[in-house]
Amino acid sequence: MKNTDIKPSLGGTIPLFIPPEFDVSYINKNIKLYSYENYYQPFVVITILVKEGAYIENTAGLAVFTSQLLTRGTKKYSANLISKNVDKYGASINAGCNWDGISLSLFCLAEFIEPMLEIFSDCFLNPAFAKDEIERYRKKHLSDIQQKLAQPDYLTMLEFNKAMFAPAPYAHSLSGTDTSIQEIQKKDCEDFFTNLKSENDISIISAGCIEKNYFADYFSKLFSDKKKKDTGLKSEKSIIPQIKKNKIVIADKPNANQTTLRIGKFTVNRTNKDYPALYLVNTIFGGYFQSRLNSVIREKEGLTYGINSGIKNRRYKSNMQISSSIQKESTMKAVKLIFDEMQKISEKRISQTELNRAKNYIMGTYIRGSETIQELSSMAYTRDLYGLPKNYFKQFYGKISELTPEMLLPVQRKYFVPENLIIALGGDKTFLEEQIGKI
Repeated sequence: MKNTDIKPSLGGTIPLFIPPEFDVSYINKNIKLYSYENYYQPFVVITILVKEGAYIENTAGLAVFTSQLLTRGTKKYSANLISKNVDKYGASINAGCNWDGISLSLFCLAEFIEPMLEIFSDCFLNPAFAKDEIERYRKKHLSDIQQKLAQPDYLTMLEFNKAMFAPAPYAHSLSGTDTSIQEIQKKDCEDFFTNLKSENDISIISAGCIEKNYFADYFSKLFSDKKKKDTGLKSEKSIIPQIKKNKIVIADKPNANQTTLRIGKFTVNRTNKDYPALYLVNTIFGGYFQSRLNSVIREKEGLTYGINSGIKNRRYKSNMQISSSIQKESTMKAVKLIFDEMQKISEKRISQTELNRAKNYIMGTYIRGSETIQELSSMAYTRDLYGLPKNYFKQFYGKISELTPEMLLPVQRKYFVPENLIIALGGDKTFLEEQIGKI
């Protein structure tokens, strides 16, 4: 069994990437099971995903804080006992949290799946949220926040998100603040996670050296009585405002010698018909080393060590972001050059040579990124979290290979005009305000 099938390139065409298929079944209609058997590696990856995350929290940082406590003790296993067993079996259990979902993942050798599954499932079903573990983790989390606040790029990101998303939850820090983290108590974690599991769909993904029937039987027994409920406590979805003109915001870092830069605008998400072309154009614009932004601002002008543009996919509103770090004296020159490159790519057809180079990069990157069961599991995670169709990745990469310069031009004109942008600058505010005043 192969992880992927790759059709050989003929006549200079781009090779087609065909991702593996996961078997799908259900428990009680709202719990979906994904299974992919692969016996070429003696490992198993299992991920439990709750399809809602920090977007619905009422206290900034609560979702991340709660998720990290899942592996720090259950009603049956103390935090020390979990750690000892994880070390004993050479395994790992990790919690993850983003705006759109909370997950718990297990990675272990197949021969140890039974004892590790018992601990892993207990972490999800019966977290203790012990007060001593809460206080221990609180100290670590507050220290992490302080370290982030010392980083100019983090401060710039906060200002960027406020300017783009306020008053929606995306505007606040995923990690929370000193004040909000100090407020979190045991009951807050218990209520948030209990309601999260009760109100939202759950998916369980397995990949690797494990039979799908064993996997399905195990979790069917654990979740046989799990039914979706409406507790009435879910947060309302805030309206994300439109950006109707270019706006500059500054994150002050006194006496900084460099400016951290983020420029972005709203764009479409993965389910939109324009997304494959948008992704390809963005790659050409600033998505890899041979991109236009890197060629002009790094190679030609020497203003930075690196610059990139990426699409930040989120369930309720996606955006495109350009990010870099620039010598402060060259800040406005760099901003102007970025605007110039956006204008150019919005007006002129992309050459076939430049297009083929970007296609090869995209296909090569994703083929290399599907070699392990962790990476294959991640594809199923993405597909499920964002409600993508079963054949989404096959269609996406098929579309990428088919796109022509003529097909890209409408997308260039629609999404890359330098309008309705948020320009966030992190650095010496007094100096930056003077520079802005000159333009």
